[in-house]
This record gives sequence, structure tokens and C-alpha cells, in this order.
Amino acid sequence: MTGSTLSLWTVVLVIMVQFFGMPLLFGEDISDQPIFTVQGTVNQVNWVKQVLVVYSFGDELSIFIPDRTPIRRGADDISLADINMGDPVTVKYYNATPGPLKAVSVSDNNMGNR
Repeated sequence: MTGSTLSLWTVVLVIMVQFFGMPLLFGEDISDQPIFTVQGTVNQVNWVKQVLVVYSFGDELSIFIPDRTPIRRGADDISLADINMGDPVTVKYYNATPGPLKAVSVSDNNMGNR
């Protein structure tokens, strides 16, 4: 792709997101949901169920990680399989009541794993 073609597609994507909203990215409209942030330590990773259990300030939160959730370590994209027990993480999530807590983004802050 040339630079101008790439720029055109970027503009088209931005317009589609603005017009159609969050369902384009997440498959559901979360624009009216409050987004929470938790920083803590990974106590459990369940790759099959796509769940992270994060321990923070004496509490454990089980957070579902949808397929297209961005997961990063520093500037690198990683997968859920790259997160280990004991890793410090920051997870942005919302409460999908009556469903689980759902992640919007995950940052693995364990720079020693880079």
C-alpha cells in the first residue's frame, strides 16, 4: 500500500468508528459504560476461558479478556499466553452486568519479560 492509500483507509476507519461507534471495535456498545482501571498482580491466567485473575489491595478480580482486546508490554503487542502469574498488570475494564467484568485493554508491566 502506498502512503496515500494507507492514509485514506485510516480516514475511512476513523469515520466509520465515529459514525457507528464502539460496536465496530468491540461488538457491543460500551459508550455508556463507566471504564474502571485496576493495577495489581496476576494470580491466575486461564487461557481457555480467557480470564485473568488480578490481585489488588486485598481483593481478587476475575476479568474476561475478549478476543480483540489489546494486550501490550511496553510498546509491544503480546497475547494472553505471554502473561504469567506474578506479572504486574494494569487492566481497563467495564462491568458487563449481568455478565462478567470485561477488559478493554491490558498492559503487562513486567518489563523483565521483554
